[in-house]
Amino acid sequence: MRKLTVIRKKAFASMFDKTWFYIEDEAHGGESINCTRCRLLCELKNGKSYSCEIDESPLKLFAVSGDFKGINSEHGYALDIYQLEAGSEDVTVTGKRKLNPANANCFEFDK
Repeated sequence: MRKLTVIRKKAFASMFDKTWFYIEDEAHGGESINCTRCRLLCELKNGKSYSCEIDESPLKLFAVSGDFKGINSEHGYALDIYQLEAGSEDVTVTGKRKLNPANANCFEFDK
């Protein structure tokens, strides 16, 4: 097991909205994003972080932005995907919401 830390940097864009983070989980995932079974990892507000343990296999991390409901939104949602490589080292992922109302002020991972 390794430790994953997700940091949502402070940003003016959607500073009062949450961003939902989902992790690939074929065995226990209850949701599907881009044909990938995943589970909700956390909801983060502006400037907050979250840490948990994850498998050492390669995984996809999804950041979902929407109108207060994420992937269950009736108005659609925007997302960014971060590919976590296989390994045993701890991983820290950062990013922030970018100002673009046409794209639900989508969260973008720092690459």
